[in-house]
Amino acid sequence: MAIEIEFVNVIVRKSAIERCFPGGLDAFVRQDIPNYLEDEHILRVGFMSTREAEELAEKLVSTGVKFDSTRDSEIAIVLTDSVPVWLECGNVDGRYACWLAGTRAGDCKRISLGIALRCPRAIYDSIADVATACGAVVEEVSAVEKIYPEKQFRFMRNGAEFKLDIFGDADAAAPFVGLWSVPDFTRRATYHLDVALTRDVERVLTERGASVPRIK
Repeated sequence: MAIEIEFVNVIVRKSAIERCFPGGLDAFVRQDIPNYLEDEHILRVGFMSTREAEELAEKLVSTGVKFDSTRDSEIAIVLTDSVPVWLECGNVDGRYACWLAGTRAGDCKRISLGIALRCPRAIYDSIADVATACGAVVEEVSAVEKIYPEKQFRFMRNGAEFKLDIFGDADAAAPFVGLWSVPDFTRRATYHLDVALTRDVERVLTERGASVPRIK
């Protein structure tokens, strides 16, 4: 499959991470990384600056991952106008993406930023109906698991799962509450299912009147 890319991208062969990084891929995604995508062969971590990308590449090199300009390199720093010989880039499903050279691009795995919405109270009060409309179930997370939001809900559907944080006056009569969710990269095996569920919930919420907060 192909992986969506934008800005500055660190692309790494998954086999190199499994071989060199302590704990393999599961440990790699437990780091404080801003985003993550993977297909059968490669993974992608994206940054806004080249400096941050170079720092990650240097960290991986220190573990034994190979980084040079040859076809055998295991790391690449990819910009939209800079593609190494062992990768291919192009438009897939309307997105700019990359994939391992010599393999089929297939579908495009898209970057997910999660949910950030301003939600009218009436929609928040019917959150179970939102879940039902997506073929999912929802439950409130226990206080032991909560860290900072007013409340937190867990949406689940056929192995997919994501948590939605509620900010603001969740228990009062305020007309709006804030909804926030970010992808859980540690759920690598079901990440594509989690993203699909997140997008379905976001779609239903916006159809019913939730909106992206305006920055003043």
